[in-house]
Amino acid sequence: MALSNFAIARKIKTDLVRIEEGVGADVARIWSQALNELDHEYAYYLAKLVGEDGTINLGAYARMKRIEGLERDAEKILEQFADEVDGITSRSVRSIAARHLAKYNDSMTDILPSELGRAFTGAWPEAVTSILNRKVGGIGFSERLGKIPEDVAAKIMDQLAIGAAKGESIPAMMKRLQDVSGIGKYRAELIARTETIRASNEAASWSYAQYADVVRAKRRMATFDRRTCPACIALDGKEYQLDEPMDDHPMGRCTFTAITPEWSELGYDVDNPMKNRRARDPYSGQNELVKHATARDWFAAQDEWTQQSILGPDRWKMLNSGQIGWDDIAGPGSAITPLWKLKAS
Repeated sequence: MALSNFAIARKIKTDLVRIEEGVGADVARIWSQALNELDHEYAYYLAKLVGEDGTINLGAYARMKRIEGLERDAEKILEQFADEVDGITSRSVRSIAARHLAKYNDSMTDILPSELGRAFTGAWPEAVTSILNRKVGGIGFSERLGKIPEDVAAKIMDQLAIGAAKGESIPAMMKRLQDVSGIGKYRAELIARTETIRASNEAASWSYAQYADVVRAKRRMATFDRRTCPACIALDGKEYQLDEPMDDHPMGRCTFTAITPEWSELGYDVDNPMKNRRARDPYSGQNELVKHATARDWFAAQDEWTQQSILGPDRWKMLNSGQIGWDDIAGPGSAITPLWKLKAS
């Protein structure tokens, strides 16, 4: 017998509640694990803080300051899930160390920036929730990443979430994935980069939505360097609604930026400043600020060798001869349109 509309709606609501409850429990578990790892790391660097000759290890001090900030963030989040976590332990290592470090703090002020604790990649709670939503919701990894056994995928998602909670770099996350799953370096990088960027973009979208009265839409931003794929160059600058996802390809590096009203729309007679973009020099590899508004503009300013290394010689010839345009290069899912298809069109 077919289900009534009421029964279908009730089932959907039940499923949503189950997912929300599952994510809540998982969020508490992940942040608790991250906090424990941070505490161990803090103790490790505390032991290395002062050398035998009495000198201060600046590297250890800097890492400890970063961990302090991350632990405070984790503790604030765990306060919201007190019922989900069995006895949140006090940070005994950090509290004891605080007294020990007091005599060094003043001497460090002139050496290290005051914002050191926030000078590194920080924790992003919405990214953690985004990763866990995919697992609890039964979505798992994109099919483009290949089939992964369910038990291994669960471990991978846990490690990605813990890494996001700790603000870890891609190499650090890659090591996590290899340790729990035994996958190779390339696949670990593929998953770490793809899932982390996707989660970060979802987190950014969530943040923009909280300020929908100011942020009216979001704009896609490609990376300006020789490794950027032609499809991402073609799609740079594309506008999306706040609730519209960006279907990027595996290992994609595109991000979002908020689209806000211009000064003139707010009633101010002020010229809008030219917004610089960061690019990597194709030859030196050094980062630099450029005044190109879009990736297409940046590409047009590069020499022939750089352009061909990005497009390939055949696509480069077709683009320069007018046989194809940039809109022809980007296919569904931000994939590059195959060369044979471009030649056939």
